[in-house]
Amino acid sequence: MKRRMLGVIVTVALCAMRPGLAQDGHLVDASTVTLSEETLTRLEPVEPTIRTILAQVHLKSMTYLSDGLQVKGYLAVPKHGDTLPCIIFNRGGNRAFGALTDGYAARMLGKLATWGYVVAASQYR
Repeated sequence: MKRRMLGVIVTVALCAMRPGLAQDGHLVDASTVTLSEETLTRLEPVEPTIRTILAQVHLKSMTYLSDGLQVKGYLAVPKHGDTLPCIIFNRGGNRAFGALTDGYAARMLGKLATWGYVVAASQYR
């Protein structure tokens, strides 16, 4: 039994050490997310503090390459703090269902960032 468990542990360790598939990691585009007055007004009943959230965070939309595919995502960073913990936000759904929007990113990722986290989120490839 101990030998079998040791074999499993060694196999898992070797798999974890093996280099993964190469990711391009090239940033294609990054821009500051700016919500229109209409969008802010629409979001306020759902998130009354949306304007306060946006005043406390830098919210960027980005596009990067992963295995040659362009992947869109968001980065929310508090305006205060130097070294901060990071949350990797994985959305639910598939395809367009559950896709991140500027409004949702401002609401959810922005709120997490106001708690002192850098928040990175991406769409599915």
